[in-house]
Amino acid sequence: MRKKKKKILIIFNETLYFRNFLLNGSFKDIERKYICNYIVDNKINLKIVKNILGTKIYKKFKKKLVYSFEYTNKQRNLYTYFFSKKQYNKKHIFPNIKLYFHRLKSFKIFYEYDKPTIILGIKRFILWIINLLKIFSFTFLDFKLFDRVITRYILAKSNLINFLKKYKPDLIIIPFSGSHISIFDVIEHYKKLGEKKVFLITENWDNLYSRYLINHPDYIGIWGDKMRVQLRKQNFNGKSLVLGAPRLKKYFDYRNQNLKKIFNFKYIVFFDNTVPKKIDNEIFLNNFESLIERNKKTLGNYKLVFRPHPFTYIKNLELIDFKNYRHIILDPQMKDRYTHNLLDSKISKDDFMYSVKLIKNAEFIIASTSSVILEASILYKKVCIYSPKKNSHLKNQKLIDLREHIKTVMNFPNISICDDEKKLESYVHKNLLRKNSNFKKKEVDKFRKKLLFSDNTTFEKRLSKKISNILN
Repeated sequence: MRKKKKKILIIFNETLYFRNFLLNGSFKDIERKYICNYIVDNKINLKIVKNILGTKIYKKFKKKLVYSFEYTNKQRNLYTYFFSKKQYNKKHIFPNIKLYFHRLKSFKIFYEYDKPTIILGIKRFILWIINLLKIFSFTFLDFKLFDRVITRYILAKSNLINFLKKYKPDLIIIPFSGSHISIFDVIEHYKKLGEKKVFLITENWDNLYSRYLINHPDYIGIWGDKMRVQLRKQNFNGKSLVLGAPRLKKYFDYRNQNLKKIFNFKYIVFFDNTVPKKIDNEIFLNNFESLIERNKKTLGNYKLVFRPHPFTYIKNLELIDFKNYRHIILDPQMKDRYTHNLLDSKISKDDFMYSVKLIKNAEFIIASTSSVILEASILYKKVCIYSPKKNSHLKNQKLIDLREHIKTVMNFPNISICDDEKKLESYVHKNLLRKNSNFKKKEVDKFRKKLLFSDNTTFEKRLSKKISNILN
């Protein structure tokens, strides 16, 4: 008698996951072995999903899409408050959280780009007072009874939980890169109903280092062994499974190939971080412009390509005017994205290949606190992590000191640290002009594999094997 196929349900609550998982074929193997279906947050625009996936992959996905869940704005706002409260009370463990609330407490009525008005000033002042009151409430209301009441109220009459009760999957898979009400809902309420298993798959590098997990799944898929150290800080009570990173598949596929160049000139790329400040970036760019001007004989035919982070957390981003520079350009792919955040409609299936070509053909990479450090390491490029002590974030404290995940790459042989803008010129001379800082590719792989695992199989095969072990 044939065994009945197990049922797997995959929950997508962010548009980006379609590109990073489905486009890369991450679930192909489990779709063949099991009854595998999808449900999505109703806020996701399926027209945009179709543009990302292309017609062929989208049709296959649509056949397996069985439900669209929704939450009211009140539920989402209450959850955001609850999540922030939990983060605030763990700020002593996570430096990044501490930095976030430090910014929230800071007060500035007008910015350089504002047209100051009394109404705008009053609005900003009221918002600042609201933030202070909210932070005060995090401490004042820090007791279990309040938490139980608020979580009950957040998830009252959840249509997601009602659907799961009827569908009865054997395993629920949720890609995650941060917090979402649906993740909390499934773990807090559905998992407690019985023996059903929940499997979160880490989509990014820094999530486990920068946020506190407010509830725990049965299993969590991680990039590499080093993430297990961070899970201990999270007091994680489930099981961690090393999978690697699905969204970095193309970097491994093309790491040893020659790729068509994007530019007809030699270039270095600067990759910005998720909390960019104009004042800091302009200091760096002005210094780099002057550096090239002083060394025209040797650097005159080089340019710096400035690439903003596609997902920033600053609502009032001050933009840089690149017309002021002769040797520095804005990455042309980012021209229509250089706003406070990347719109879903701008996410493209071509993003991966563009990024691979951009990094692979660069002379070397200068990066702030960004995952591009790992991407460049896959492609065996030299990386300078630029994180000066003098910055607008905190006095005499480097941003890398507040981003704990960056500390995990400090011993990579292809990586150097520049913590002072005055040291930048010597780094450029050492790595561009003299080119005497060689490294062995095997050594880079050795260190990188501990943080970002890869082997002779694909992500989909590794995932499939882990799921077989879970379900059997």
